[in-house]
Amino acid sequence: MKAEDFRRMFRDARDKYAGIAYLRSPDDKRLDADSIMERVRHFQGRLEDGASHLDDPSANLLDAIEDLVNAQSRLRQGDWLDCQAELCEQLDWSQDGEKIFGVRNRKKALSLAEKTLEHFERDYDKRLPDVKDFLEDFKDPTKPQSDEVKEAFFDENEDAIRTNKRLYEEWRRHLFASTVNDQQDLLAAVLDGVQAVFVKNTEANHDIGDDLRFFVAVKDCEKASTWESLDRRTYTLFRQEGRLISQALGNKIEFRFGKWLDENAIKQAEDQTRKELRAIELEVGIAKADRSEESRFQRVRVFWRPSENGKDSIALAWPEDIEGLVAGMSENRVAVPREKIAPRGTSASRHLPMSIHDTSSFSDAAQGEKGRTTDPAGKPLDEDIFEIIPRQLGDFVDRNIIADAVRDDLLQALEQFREAFSKTLSAFWETPEQVYASALIRTQADLFGELCSKARSLLSDVTERVF
Repeated sequence: MKAEDFRRMFRDARDKYAGIAYLRSPDDKRLDADSIMERVRHFQGRLEDGASHLDDPSANLLDAIEDLVNAQSRLRQGDWLDCQAELCEQLDWSQDGEKIFGVRNRKKALSLAEKTLEHFERDYDKRLPDVKDFLEDFKDPTKPQSDEVKEAFFDENEDAIRTNKRLYEEWRRHLFASTVNDQQDLLAAVLDGVQAVFVKNTEANHDIGDDLRFFVAVKDCEKASTWESLDRRTYTLFRQEGRLISQALGNKIEFRFGKWLDENAIKQAEDQTRKELRAIELEVGIAKADRSEESRFQRVRVFWRPSENGKDSIALAWPEDIEGLVAGMSENRVAVPREKIAPRGTSASRHLPMSIHDTSSFSDAAQGEKGRTTDPAGKPLDEDIFEIIPRQLGDFVDRNIIADAVRDDLLQALEQFREAFSKTLSAFWETPEQVYASALIRTQADLFGELCSKARSLLSDVTERVF
């Protein structure tokens, strides 16, 4: 048996049975202890009456399960009790697991090879002679196929397999080493995927030389329909985040996003009114610069999904907030109006929590449900934070609360931060590829820190708030 086949078998066994010692099912639900003990008592009774069957669980196993159930309040992930160790010593899952833990016998599911063979026999019988030998070997556990051979088969027959959506997805799950699910931040999704690919290939003893690089590809990225079918706001956020990271990571990672910036695809997505796809599947792998040797390395799938469970995340409003702030600039100086964000509902339900993952739970800066945190359009200048602070400081001087020098020092720090903040926002909107590759964010953050530090120091004796 090859090491990669053993790893897969071990991983499958761990996923199915590791929770049993904690009285958890494979989908991490608590097992019904009362039902388990009913079965234990049933078999113990047969033992006591001398009426046990040859295939009944042993007395030692029944005692181990009873000890485990009695200790259920002390079972903690990361801890390991004697009763758990004893269970693992005594339990043969194939013989006794289903009888005790209530897992029903199910009809044996077809293997991937058998499902694929059925698919070709039904829909592509003319191609059957070309695939039958491989699939017969693939379904035979005594003839393990290498990942390279299976990937070559998939690549040659992807057009036929793709016509059966479930079969296609099962093939992709089989070929990919693992899946990173539902990352809401694109940068985090990419880095998690790269880390997973590196770990998987290192564990498989694949040499990752200097002539290789990581790649991140969007599934079916060369098809305009892939992008046109995306939800408009999801697509806009992906373009914003994608342009941000592509330049900063481009020397280490090749981004294969195909027609993601195609003007026609963007227009089609902008014009659609129905709710469409709200997730993007990424494939992360390793290849040479000429894209050769990709099949030699294990790959992973990553799903970038800024919204979940049908609810809008506040992240979708980020490009709209940036556009609003840039549009509200005067002489390249940003204005940030004071905004009011409040929970939705009647006065009796105002205590209900708000969530940044569900923008319908609060009234945003535009008095809507899109998650907007700022809406400068049409706001009067006297509501601008950068006008309010100087006005308040001037009032403190008039009332002899602070000296002119303190006001001037704070105003200078405020103006320096405003200038840096304005430049960063403009870059986010006009040339996002340059933002992460530059010092813009670090500069504005440092200047904001200096402003806060000076405010704390120079206004430490002031009892009234500036804001």
